[in-house]
Amino acid sequence: MVYAFSDGNPLYEYMVFVLVLLASIAAFTAGPVLRQAGVIIHRIAEFSRQRRALSEHGLTADLRRVDLFRIIVGALATFRYGEMLTIAISGTNVAATALAAGATLVAACVTLGLFTPVSVFVLMSTSNIIFDNYLGASTLGTMVMSICLMTVLLAPGGLTLSIDAVLVNKRAIGKLIRTLRALTGPASEDRILVAKLCGLFAYFCVCLYSVAWHTTDEAWMSGLIISWVMLSPAANPDFFSHMWSFYNFFPWGFVALGKFAIAGMFAWYVLTLPGIFMGRWVRAFTIIWGLLFFLISALVLPLQYLGWYELAFWFLLFAYGRPFGSRSGPELAVLFDDRCNLCDRTVKTLAQMDLFSRLEFRPIRRNIEFANANGVTLEEGLTDLVGVDLTDGSRVSGFDLYYSLTSRMVLLWPMRPILWIARMTGVGPAIYRYIADRRTKLFGVCEFSNIPDRYIRPASLSPHDLAKDTVASPFFAGMVLTLLVLAMAFLVRLPIGTTDPDARPIAGMSKSIFGSSSMAFGINKINVFNAPDLALFRFGSTMYFYPDGVDLTSPSPLDDENDDDLLFNYSDQETYFLTSHMRRMSRMNFGCDREMAKATLPTYATISRTPAGEIPQQDVVLEFRISTWPSAKDLQSYSALEFQTWPLCRYRLNLRDGTVKDFVFVQSGLDEAVRQKGFPPILNAKFAEAATKFPCRYAAAFTYITAGPQPLDERGKKFTDAVLQLPEDAFGRFPSDCFLDTWKIINDRPDLFTGNNITITQENCEIGVEFLRRLQQSVLSDAALTAEIGAGRQRAERAASQTNSTQCLRAAFESWRTYWSAVVRPGYAANQLNTVGAAE
Repeated sequence: MVYAFSDGNPLYEYMVFVLVLLASIAAFTAGPVLRQAGVIIHRIAEFSRQRRALSEHGLTADLRRVDLFRIIVGALATFRYGEMLTIAISGTNVAATALAAGATLVAACVTLGLFTPVSVFVLMSTSNIIFDNYLGASTLGTMVMSICLMTVLLAPGGLTLSIDAVLVNKRAIGKLIRTLRALTGPASEDRILVAKLCGLFAYFCVCLYSVAWHTTDEAWMSGLIISWVMLSPAANPDFFSHMWSFYNFFPWGFVALGKFAIAGMFAWYVLTLPGIFMGRWVRAFTIIWGLLFFLISALVLPLQYLGWYELAFWFLLFAYGRPFGSRSGPELAVLFDDRCNLCDRTVKTLAQMDLFSRLEFRPIRRNIEFANANGVTLEEGLTDLVGVDLTDGSRVSGFDLYYSLTSRMVLLWPMRPILWIARMTGVGPAIYRYIADRRTKLFGVCEFSNIPDRYIRPASLSPHDLAKDTVASPFFAGMVLTLLVLAMAFLVRLPIGTTDPDARPIAGMSKSIFGSSSMAFGINKINVFNAPDLALFRFGSTMYFYPDGVDLTSPSPLDDENDDDLLFNYSDQETYFLTSHMRRMSRMNFGCDREMAKATLPTYATISRTPAGEIPQQDVVLEFRISTWPSAKDLQSYSALEFQTWPLCRYRLNLRDGTVKDFVFVQSGLDEAVRQKGFPPILNAKFAEAATKFPCRYAAAFTYITAGPQPLDERGKKFTDAVLQLPEDAFGRFPSDCFLDTWKIINDRPDLFTGNNITITQENCEIGVEFLRRLQQSVLSDAALTAEIGAGRQRAERAASQTNSTQCLRAAFESWRTYWSAVVRPGYAANQLNTVGAAE
C-alpha cells in the first residue's frame, strides 16, 4: 500500500518520533540543562515581546484563548473523523471503522478537554502518520491541525475551559489529571509565547517547502497559476463564472491581478515567520496577507477544513483587542435585581460565557451607592439589567444591553446579526419588554442571590498549574527540541532547484533515517496548485440515473428527463481517494479511462444513495466534463474566451453489483481535449480509447520504414528527428500524445507515405507484423476494425513465412491505412496514406 504522507513505513516513522522525544526529554532531566533551557526560553519570549511579534493579553486571558482555540480545532477534527466513521460503518471495512472510531473518540476528548495533555498529544502525533495514512484520507488540513494541536500541547491547553478544569479537584480522577499536568509542566506567559512561536515555526517549514517547489513550477514562475485557479470550475466551484466574466471584461487587469497575487504569495511564504519580527509594516503585511489567503481557502477554494484550521491558528497568534482580554480587568458593570430568578440565572450564564472577564456583575440592592453614583436608580435596576461602562460612565440597559454584549463577548458574536435584525424591526425590544415586565410572575423570586457583591468570572487556575520561575519542564523542553530535530531533518530535503531533492546525499540520508516522522508535528512536503493540478482544474464530474435507451454519445445533457436525484455523502477519505484517481486520469491521455471507473466503483457505491437511503439498483451515468481552458499564450496575450463546458466521456455503471456496463467518449468534449493539446479535432470519438493504447514504439519504427531513407538535407533531418522523438519517454507524455504526433508527421509530409518509399527488408517485415499485432490489440473495442487489421496481419504473416518481404510490408501498409481511415475524422485524413504503391 502507498501512503500519501509517508516515505514507506508509517509505524517506523512514528517510532522514530517517539524515540527522539524520549531522548530529548531525558536530556532535560538534568537540573543544569533544564535551567539553561529555561533561560533560553525566557530570552526568546522577551525578544518576541520587544518586537511585538505576537499578541499577549495576560496569563489568564491567553490560557482561555488557547482553550477556545482547542475547542474549535477539536470540534473540526471530531466532525471530520465523525464523517469518516459514519461512512465506514455503512461499509464492510472493519479496520477503517475502528481507526475512524478511535480518531473520533480522541478528537472528542480534545474538544471537551478530557485528559487534555494525553488526548491532544495522541491526536497531534497520530492523525497524519497513523490515522490519515491508513484511512487513505491524507490532506493538508490535517497537517495544519497537528500544528495547531502542538501549540495547544505546549501552551498548555486544558487548564480553563475543559472537563479537566471541572474534575481536577475531585479525588480519584482529579489526582490523575493533576499528575498529567505535572508531567507536562506548569503554565507561564513565556511558555505560551514560545508555544505560539513553535507552531508558527512548524507552519513556516511547510511554507518553505511549498515556495521551494513552486520555484520549479513554470505555472507559478510565469505568474499565471492564480488566473487558472480562479477560472477553474473544479478549483473555484462557487465563483468561477464571475471570474470568467471579469476575465473577459478586463483580461489585462485579471491577469495582472493574478501576477500581483503570486508575487505577494512568494513574499508571504518566506516572511511567514521572520516577517513578524521585521517591523510594523512587514508584520502587518504578513498578518493581513495570511488572513486574506486563509479566507479565500475557507470560503472560495474547496479545501475542506484547511482554511478553517488556518483561520483559527491566525486567531490564536494575532487576535488582539478588548473582546480577547487585551484590557486588564472588567470594563462593564452589570446591575441586576438580585431577587429575580430570571435575572440571577441570566447573570450566571453571562458570567460563564464571559471568557475574558470583561464584565462584572453587581446586585443592585448591595451596590446602591455605586448605582446612584453612576445615575442609576433602584427602580431602574429592578426593572432592567443596566450596564455601566467603567471607562466613560455611559449607560445601556434592557435589550440594548444585550445587543452591546454581542460585540463585547466573543461567544456572542454569532448572535449579533440576529439581534441587529430584531433591533431594527422592533421585535427584539418588544419581546424583551414583555418578558422583563412579567419576569417574577413567570420565573418567580428568590430571597437572596448567592452571587457576590462584585462578581467577576474567576480565573479557575490552581497555583500548581502556574510556573513560579522561568525553569522549563523536561516535557516542554523535550518537545521543543524534538520539533527542532525533526524540522531540520525535513528542511534538508527542500526541493531547492530540483524536483528530486532526495537524490542529494544528505537528503537521502535524512529520508532513510527519519522518513516522514516530522508529520507528528504536521510538517511534511506538499504539492498543491502546481502544474500537475492544472490538468485536473479543467474537469468536472456528475452522476445521475441512467435514462433507459439513451444514446450515451449524445452531446446534449442526458438527465433532463429524470427527476430523481442521487444523494452523496463524502468525507475527506472519499474525497482524497476520488481526487487522487481523477488527478491521475486527468493528466493521462485525453482525461478519461476505463480504469478510473473500475478503481472507484466501490467508493461511489459507498457514498451514493437514493432519496430512500439505498444503493441505487438502477444503472447510473458517471459523466466527466471538460471546460474551456486558456493556454499560457491566451492569458499572456489577454485573449478573451467564451467559457463552455462539454461532456467528455460517460460511464454506465451499476453500483450495486459493481460493473462497468459501458464507456464512451463524446465527440464534442473529445474535440476540446484534443484542441487543448494543440491539435485540430482529428480523432473519431469511437476510437479515442484505441488512441490511448497506441503502440508508440512500433508505430514510430513503422513510420520510419514506410517513409524510406531520408536525404541528409535540413528537411530530411527534421523529419528523421521528429520520428525518433516519437517513442521518447517523458513526464506527462502518453500514448495519445504519440498518436497525435504521429498524425502530424504523416499529415505534414504526405509525399512520403504513398507506399512507394517503404524500405523492403525481412527485418522490417517482422517489425511490420509485430506492429499489426499490437495495433490490433489497441482497437479490440471495435470488432469491425479489429477484424480488418487482423486479416491484414494474417496476410503479412503468410508473406513473412514465405520470406516475401514486399508482400509482407504491403499488407502491413494497407492495414495501417485502414487504421487511419477509421480513427481519423473525415476531412483530416485526405492526405494520409492515400495511395498504396506497387512497390516490387
